[in-house]
Amino acid sequence: MPHHYKSIKLILGDQLNENHSWYDHVDNNALFVLMEVRSETDYVKHHIQKIVAIFDAMRKFAEVLIAKGHQVKYFKINDAHKKIKGYLYGYLIYNLIYLLIFDSILVE
Repeated sequence: MPHHYKSIKLILGDQLNENHSWYDHVDNNALFVLMEVRSETDYVKHHIQKIVAIFDAMRKFAEVLIAKGHQVKYFKINDAHKKIKGYLYGYLIYNLIYLLIFDSILVE
């Protein structure tokens, strides 16, 4: 069932601090999005073990947020080349229009 969110908060691999004020209180109107994307791994040459460690930390962080009751949408690297680009462009355009009309964001 679709859910209407008032905010979407993108969490990058170097922002995995559960003591951040975003996580103090569960807000069912906020969606946290984490994505394992190639652009984060390719902008500078990294050892494969570092990339794996970052993605593993992101997955575990998402699990912590879910366990605390936060709403989380997680995209794994395997999803990235197939879904993220098309999903996000369509999703963002749709939700920008929806946000302008209804002052909320719709996520399925």
